Amino acid sequence: MSPSRVFCCHKGEITNVFMTEMQNNIDFIIIWKKINDKLSVRQEKEFNQWLKADYSHQVFFEKVLHYYKTGEVKNARDHDFINAWKSIEPHLKDQKIRRMPDWIKISASVAATVLIMLSVYLFVDTTTESENVTTAREMIIPPGSSKARLIFDDGESVDLAEGRDFHGEVDGAQILNKGNQISYVGTKATEVAEVKYNTLEIPRGAEYFVILSDSTKVWLNSDSRLRYPTAFVGDVRQVELEGEAYFEVTKNTAMPFQVVSQGQVVEVLGTEFNLSSYNNDDLIYTTLVEGQVKVYTEDNPELTQTLVPGYQTYMYKESGDISVRKVDVNEYVAWKEGVFYFKNENLENMMHTISRWYDIDVIFEQERKRSLKFTGEIKRYENLERMLQLLEETQEVNFTKEGKEIRIN
Repeated sequence: MSPSRVFCCHKGEITNVFMTEMQNNIDFIIIWKKINDKLSVRQEKEFNQWLKADYSHQVFFEKVLHYYKTGEVKNARDHDFINAWKSIEPHLKDQKIRRMPDWIKISASVAATVLIMLSVYLFVDTTTESENVTTAREMIIPPGSSKARLIFDDGESVDLAEGRDFHGEVDGAQILNKGNQISYVGTKATEVAEVKYNTLEIPRGAEYFVILSDSTKVWLNSDSRLRYPTAFVGDVRQVELEGEAYFEVTKNTAMPFQVVSQGQVVEVLGTEFNLSSYNNDDLIYTTLVEGQVKVYTEDNPELTQTLVPGYQTYMYKESGDISVRKVDVNEYVAWKEGVFYFKNENLENMMHTISRWYDIDVIFEQERKRSLKFTGEIKRYENLERMLQLLEETQEVNFTKEGKEIRIN
C-alpha cells in the first residue's frame, strides 16, 4: 500500500439542515449554502460563529447531520419533525440539489419561511440534554477565527475580534479596527517626532489582517506576532515577525521593506511573499509569489540569496545556512485563501500545522505514524472532525478525541 494518500477527494460535504425557531438566530440561507458547499468566506465565518455561540447549536447540527446522512432518527420525538415535513412537502417547489437523496427536493426560500413557521423543536431531547451537550463538547472542535491582541508602545493593550470595532490614535495616526482587520492611516513620516511601535499578537486558533501605514498588507496566521512602527521613517521600512505571515508590500524604491525574523532578513522593494518562522521550527521558509526578494542573515548580510517567483529559501536556524529550491507555491500560501493544502507531507508536520489552527494538542500513540505521507486539500473553515474523517478514510490512521487532545493510533 502506498504511503501517500489523497485524503480529500470530495468537493464538499453534502448535508441537509432545516432551521427551526430554536436556531433562527442565523439565516436559513446560510445553512442551506453550507450544506451545498456554496458559502462565501464571510458566510462561512458567520456560520462558524453561530456554531460556536452555543453548544445547543452544535447538538442541533450534529443531530441534523445524522438524520440527513442516514434518513434515520435517534429518538421517538424526532418523528414529530418527519410528520411535519410530510405535511409541507407537497407545497414546496421541486428543485434538484446536487447529490441530494430523491426524497429531499426543496426550494430554500420557501423552506426558510415554512419551516420556521412550524416552530418545530426538532432533534432536542430534553431528557438527555446534559448528555448531548457533553457529547457535542467532545465531538465538535470548530476552526479558528479572527482575533488578536494589539499592544501599544507604552505596554497597554486591547483585544480585537471580528465584529468588534476599535478606533484609536497615535501621533496623529488613525488606528481603525473593523471586522477582521486593523489599519493605520493619516500620518506622514515627516510629521513623526518619535517612532512608536505597535505589536499584533495572534493566538493559536486565530488569524488577522493588518494594513500598515505605507499601505502594505499583512495576513497573519495562528500563533504569530508582528511588531511594526505606526509610521515608517528613515531610509528603510522594517518590521519584526515571529510565526507566519503573507506580505503584499507596497512598492517604494527609495525605502526598502525588511522583515526581520530570528536572525534572518527578507528585503524587498515591493512584492508578495510568504514567511514562516515559528519559534519551535528548525527552519525558516521564505516563499516568493511575485516580484523579487533578497534573503540574508543579520550576521552575514553579504551572503545574499535572491529569489524569483516559484522559489523558496529555507534557512537552518542553528547554522544560519540558507538554501534555495523550486516549490509548489500553493502548498505554502493556500492558508491565506482559507485552504489547507498538503503535498506528500508527513503526518507529523501536517498535525503540527493543524494543531495551531484548531488549538489542539496532538499525541502519537505509534511513532511510525509520524512519517506517513498524505496529499490533499480541505477548507480551513471546516470543523476538525471533517479533516480527521478524511484521514481515517485512508485506513492508515485512527483518531481518539478527549476534549482538545487528539491521540493518533
